[in-house]
Amino acid sequence: MENFHKKIMILSVYLMFISFTGLTQSLIVPSDGRPEGSAFLKRVENNLLNDVHIISGKKTSYMYNLESKTDIEKLIFGDFNAMVEFFISPSFEGAYGFRIVKDSLDEGYTIESKRISNWDTVWSQLSKEFPSISIKAGENHLTTRAEKDRIRDYNREIFDKQIKESFRRYEVITLSVSVSKLFTEKLYECINTAISHFSVKGTPASIMDGYKTILRCVVADEVWTLTIQSPQNELLQLTKICQQLVEDIKSKNVSEPDYITLFEKITQQL
Repeated sequence: MENFHKKIMILSVYLMFISFTGLTQSLIVPSDGRPEGSAFLKRVENNLLNDVHIISGKKTSYMYNLESKTDIEKLIFGDFNAMVEFFISPSFEGAYGFRIVKDSLDEGYTIESKRISNWDTVWSQLSKEFPSISIKAGENHLTTRAEKDRIRDYNREIFDKQIKESFRRYEVITLSVSVSKLFTEKLYECINTAISHFSVKGTPASIMDGYKTILRCVVADEVWTLTIQSPQNELLQLTKICQQLVEDIKSKNVSEPDYITLFEKITQQL
């Protein structure tokens, strides 16, 4: 608990700091004065799709629209669109995230964290079973263009095989804790505001690596999704808070008052 409060205090101080420094803009201006924003995709879609079947003369039923979800998201959160979802897709570790689920029996709420637990093991195996070809240092100038093209095409094929096989080997673990209606409302408001208010100016920065943050919420009959590569400013802070929440779900040590305060601060700045 003491470590948690230290982390929350650091985040709170940083949030107050950026609110007074003008870094709450949705863009970064490098030293050369050229604005750069993060590459992003914002989608608003039907939450449900008509999946009509005729059974005993009656039409049934509907299915969730999962078009905005990547294959790795569908592996983790592919059964339905939750009222709130947070998802991280890192380059060099297993994907993870959380969602809010309404309890059907007591009208309460549960925050459910899911992650790929064996990413390292799977990719260690795949790199041995499906090895790629590399050009040794110092031999690049000796390699013909035709040979480079052959190696490139081969490696693309190998990577596709690795990806397909990885989905068959991934193991997803689930952890969950009960949360209050107030906590749920504040988190929902924060995610909803982050998606609806987000915008950038200028040409997106060139990012070769990093990670993607995906925010999603259901609004009436719609599902809203924001996907952003290497988030900045408020979205970065919201990402860090959500990452800490994932860790606290793991230890079942979610301090609701502290998180509610952070969600409120972020919402005000968005």
